[in-house]
Amino acid sequence: MDPLRQAAAKAEQGDWAGAWAELGPLAPQLAGDPRVAAAWLTLLYGDPSHPLGPELEQIAIAHQDQPWLLALVGRLALRAEEQGDPTYNVATIVPLVLAAAEQAEDEALAAELTGQGAALLRGLGRHQEAYEWATRGLTRWPDKAGFYYDRALAGKRLGHFEQAVRDLKEAQQTLGADEPSWWNLAICATGAGHGELALAAWRALGHEAELGPGRLPLMANLGDVIVRTQGGAEDLWVRPQSPCHGVVLSVPSPAAKVGYGDTVLWDGQPLGQLTIRGRVVHHFPLLSVLRPGDAHTLPFWGQQPGPGAFLALNQQLPDAVWLHVRGEESRPIAPPSPRPEGAHPVEGQVVIEAELGIDEGRRLVEAAAAQAGLRLSFDRP
Repeated sequence: MDPLRQAAAKAEQGDWAGAWAELGPLAPQLAGDPRVAAAWLTLLYGDPSHPLGPELEQIAIAHQDQPWLLALVGRLALRAEEQGDPTYNVATIVPLVLAAAEQAEDEALAAELTGQGAALLRGLGRHQEAYEWATRGLTRWPDKAGFYYDRALAGKRLGHFEQAVRDLKEAQQTLGADEPSWWNLAICATGAGHGELALAAWRALGHEAELGPGRLPLMANLGDVIVRTQGGAEDLWVRPQSPCHGVVLSVPSPAAKVGYGDTVLWDGQPLGQLTIRGRVVHHFPLLSVLRPGDAHTLPFWGQQPGPGAFLALNQQLPDAVWLHVRGEESRPIAPPSPRPEGAHPVEGQVVIEAELGIDEGRRLVEAAAAQAGLRLSFDRP
């Protein structure tokens, strides 16, 4: 009996080990025989416990002139992306899937490949290309609501919040409103400033919320999170006001383009978790700054005899003005450690709350530094 038929029959019975025993010896034929490649991909898709290996790329490269096979590759690639553990080079497969989308003569096949390409591009962080491919799909197949969802997810990462809200509404009308769509609608509505719509989305998910500052959703008892700036340059401590927006507590570097006290928006898909001082903290990617904070932030440079000398000034300053020193804990609760001899260059920022005023805050810091015998300048040396 044909081993391909035997493998298919055993797979239908749920005998995955038996199916692979029939199909495994045919592995050398994957690149040359489309039937073997199709059977292999079909069995891989049916048996999610079987690990994906280099054969996925091998089949995609060898059969790149067969759009129907590339669609099977795309289905497996998407599932691996969703599970977060791809064991192949996604960047190799994506251009082959996109090329197959342009080659496919069958409309349904071309639409499937286009959607796969857009989703895989998004997984690679190539959001602009993903947005363009989803838009291409909508132009050619306006009745396929999945492209609205694909474009909304790419648009969210690009900051196209108004368009993303419209796309998510279109997708919900046809595909229904599930938990991921409500989450994304809440995020994009917050980014677009549609507080009532964001509030309705959170309530649809079962959250107790009301409109708070800036007429955006406000929830209680949300633990602090860490938000990574775009490009991964810096991590920020943030006090959430909802599961997707909150106020920056840390003092970012000027290069971060985010300030202390800014209200920021982040994506709901976490980058992971960090354990800090024994506490698990969720880690999210930054999407945008919704509203700048009221505090003034001035960079400063100085010299100190040892770590903690400048931070010790915070104990003499009013709460409305304080120093943040790069590489040192802010607002120390204990006197600085014994200081080694010599002068050590430092740089940081002075945070001055709006009610105090920038001139008065600067005067207070300069006076405190002079009294402590510390050299401080607001001009880069």
